[in-house]
Amino acid sequence: MVSGIENRLFEGAGNQGINPKHSLTDLDNENFRTIGEIMAVSLAQGGPPPAFLRGWCYSFLCTGEVDLNSLSKEDVANLESCQLISRVEDSADALCLMLNTDEIISCGYTSQINLDSKESIIRAIVLHSTTRLIPMLQQIRKGLELYGLVDQMATNPEACRSLFVPGNIIKVSILTAT
Repeated sequence: MVSGIENRLFEGAGNQGINPKHSLTDLDNENFRTIGEIMAVSLAQGGPPPAFLRGWCYSFLCTGEVDLNSLSKEDVANLESCQLISRVEDSADALCLMLNTDEIISCGYTSQINLDSKESIIRAIVLHSTTRLIPMLQQIRKGLELYGLVDQMATNPEACRSLFVPGNIIKVSILTAT
């Protein structure tokens, strides 16, 4: 069940975690709240943990806030945004950069588009791609309120991290001194 959710309503590649898909239809149908409830039930019943989220998504689920300063291009999972970031980075001259003007402006960038502003343009793309996912994360967080899980996450974020973020599995070892 958890892997089906991961494949249908989340996107990204690699082992660093994935983000929710930007789906207003699923948001309107409250499917992200249902995802949060399924996650809570799975954990409460000893099922598989949903250890597939990006770190910034998990932090949001714990606090209800996004630390904008911590977001980077590695947090972008949307294919179109990743490709736009690559095109901006690879632009060798102003003409190449200007070919992407419409997409850059649609990401909320409002300054001059030139080679000297490539870092600012990439920053706008990162913020656009990640912050538009906040409503989806808010719904997941609402679903995680089931069994008081979101309260536990807020109180003990590091203890719960391995349940939601890949690569952070804590192995318990019982050793007795002889």
